[in-house]
Amino acid sequence: MDIRVEVRTVSRVAYDHLYRMILAGEFLPGQWIKERQLTELLGISRTPVREALRMLEQERLVVSIPHRGFRVPIPTIKELEDFYELRAELEGMAARLAATRAAEADLSHLKSLWEAAQEGLRVGDATAMAESNDAFHHSLAQCTGNAELVSSLDRLRTGIDLYRNLSWSAQKGRPALTLEQHQRILTFVCQRNGPAAQDSARTHILDSLALAKQGLQSFHHQSGPNE
Repeated sequence: MDIRVEVRTVSRVAYDHLYRMILAGEFLPGQWIKERQLTELLGISRTPVREALRMLEQERLVVSIPHRGFRVPIPTIKELEDFYELRAELEGMAARLAATRAAEADLSHLKSLWEAAQEGLRVGDATAMAESNDAFHHSLAQCTGNAELVSSLDRLRTGIDLYRNLSWSAQKGRPALTLEQHQRILTFVCQRNGPAAQDSARTHILDSLALAKQGLQSFHHQSGPNE
């Protein structure tokens, strides 16, 4: 096998594993990610680990600090507002268009994703819930048939994956509320009620913003001024 292909394959496996860990909140904002620990955890060499970290850096899930390594970024209030406010408008647009453009098969798929998230909540699997949450929003956007909208939301969602843990930590009941809000969006989409679906989607995202800001403030309070 071409050694370059092998390294890329192993790097992708490492990337997927680290992405899931970040998604689950196993790395906290400001936490350093040590390459040596990752090589031991994943049982691979430093080269694919470093490549995986570079991939995560491109998606802004980690940042590289010269001469120090990689760490999970600490967002500012302004960054949270920028991400969530833009996403609220785009998710609202996606829900409105999906209400008029989604095929029946699309609606069935959205229902199955919601049910998978419900099962994740029932068994307490935060990672499964987070993945189902992303899949729901991605599939909702796909229902619009607008490739640029799907791509834009995917890029935004990757950055927000890191911040979601802040909103979920600020309110322990947030995952359950997220499912309730998804169900409301889905209900309006299935009813072909575009304006109501749009309003529900915007409300859902802006609720997350308010909680993420609370979580960030709590994080800074617990970390102290020198973090």
